[in-house]
Amino acid sequence: GRGAGARVTAAEEGSRVAAAGSARASWRLRRLTGLAFLLFPFTLYWEQRRVIVTLVRTQIARRNRRSLLGWVWNLIQPGTQAMVLFFATRGAIQVPSTESTLAGFGIFFAAQIIAQGMGEIVGRGPMLVIERPGWVKGSLFPLELLSPMAVGVTLYRVVPGGALGILCVLLGAGPAVAAGLTATFVVALVLAVMWATALALAFSAVGVYLRDAVFLAPIITLGLTFISPLYVDPKADGLMALGRDINPLTVSMHLILEGFGWLAAHPVHAVLGLLAPFLGLWAAGWLFRRASALFADFV
Repeated sequence: GRGAGARVTAAEEGSRVAAAGSARASWRLRRLTGLAFLLFPFTLYWEQRRVIVTLVRTQIARRNRRSLLGWVWNLIQPGTQAMVLFFATRGAIQVPSTESTLAGFGIFFAAQIIAQGMGEIVGRGPMLVIERPGWVKGSLFPLELLSPMAVGVTLYRVVPGGALGILCVLLGAGPAVAAGLTATFVVALVLAVMWATALALAFSAVGVYLRDAVFLAPIITLGLTFISPLYVDPKADGLMALGRDINPLTVSMHLILEGFGWLAAHPVHAVLGLLAPFLGLWAAGWLFRRASALFADFV
């Protein structure tokens, strides 16, 4: 009975993806040159947005299946984890001092949920390729879409968590601070998602050939959280400071903790931090595209 249920689910997912549009198939064989070369994989994601939405909806429906609380777990799970971390590591976190503990927790929660989201995308993205050998071997489906599918499912949890953190700031520090956090949270989340997608593609490309990369991915993203400005003292130097400065999460964490004023105070780092995700996603997209030509021999 369990195997039959899995086959039905896979068939449903395949039929929904097929119904989303047929243009997707050409991407596996299309030769990209000129502007298409420079804009890949961004053009792929835009052109196949309907397919991505279909995949995300299918995964979300499966995620909440046979759950009594369903959507509410998007608040309970990250909220309780953030509370434990906040009170257990309060002496180490670099949240700006505030008169309200609730506001301090809200800022921490907003930063922590972004870091958790990156870890979920990077950890889940490579598994989506390995778990779908039929898509790798038997179709022309563009496998680059699997990482954005992980992004969509993760945002389903991260956005409510971020909203809860902003609500805590609103109640603890007032509407002005909450409005500023809302704006920085959106920008920080976009940057983190781009880096997470790039890392998911890179780990997917390597993980098909060497499964150790799949197991290593969540460990690395956990480490990124603890060497980000959320935990590393701004006055730190040496290897910790170097790790913080090159950390993909650094700009996102600075925006959450210090607001847009950090960009003006660190213009060079800010420009590099804003441009690097685009370059990283482009490079990871091409690495994945080239590596995927031989996936069928290893999956």
